[in-house]
Amino acid sequence: MATKNITKQKVTVSIVLALVVGLLAGAWIGYYQGTGEYPSFAQTKIVAVLPPEVNTTEQTFANVSNFIQNDILTNTRVYGNGSNCVDFALEVARKAHWEGLGAEIVGISFESGEIEHAVILFYTKDQEYQFYDPVTERIVDLKVGKVYGGRRISQLSLLQLNWIPLDEAFKKAGE
Repeated sequence: MATKNITKQKVTVSIVLALVVGLLAGAWIGYYQGTGEYPSFAQTKIVAVLPPEVNTTEQTFANVSNFIQNDILTNTRVYGNGSNCVDFALEVARKAHWEGLGAEIVGISFESGEIEHAVILFYTKDQEYQFYDPVTERIVDLKVGKVYGGRRISQLSLLQLNWIPLDEAFKKAGE
């Protein structure tokens, strides 16, 4: 009987310890994703929570290429397992903004008319628009009518976040 109680206590302690470690790791990663810096107990400066404004008129292809080559998250991304091209695009765009680069998310529609893939759009003053596919980790040439991934592109759409009245959102959700 005493052995069972000790085993139950060990299991309970292990579970509680795993939860605490998981919460701390989640908070650590979330803080980095939200601020662009890792948390520190010796932090002496105020950390911004929103990404800084960027000036895309001064952005060059060399800046974008350097960002892509040094993107430390590239090697840790795993397509599937709950992650998809939209997740990757949002992650890269957020990181680019923290690095001072303007990045937009573009949806690619193929013959079906539905948006089926997402990439990043960088505007550069020396080479104009550059598309970066965060899944293939390559700069890609995209145009309506061109074949990409074995399918013909029917539309390229810029993702925008819009404020809509809450009652309209509820109407749409109820339809």
